Amino acid sequence: MSENTSLLPTVAHEAHAQPNYVAVYIALAVLTFMELGVTFLPIPKGGQVMILLAFAFSKLVLVVMYYMHLKFDTRIYAIIFTVPVFFALLILGGLLM
Repeated sequence: MSENTSLLPTVAHEAHAQPNYVAVYIALAVLTFMELGVTFLPIPKGGQVMILLAFAFSKLVLVVMYYMHLKFDTRIYAIIFTVPVFFALLILGGLLM
């Protein structure tokens, strides 16, 4: 029993930069206040909807990339997640106009 046998694989963990969660939080807060400001702009309702959907998509990308850590995974996972959501938001925007 002097042998050291481990059931866990010996896979090296790749080091990556830690995201600045405070900066992401501030960016999300700024986008939220910008969304609030858009509602007071004298532009047509359809324009407001499209601007708000663009802000929502931006916030979604920030949350997915940093808080769900897709920024540090292979790029295909981010593409698989964000492209369908983008098209869903486009369809939603078209339905709301």
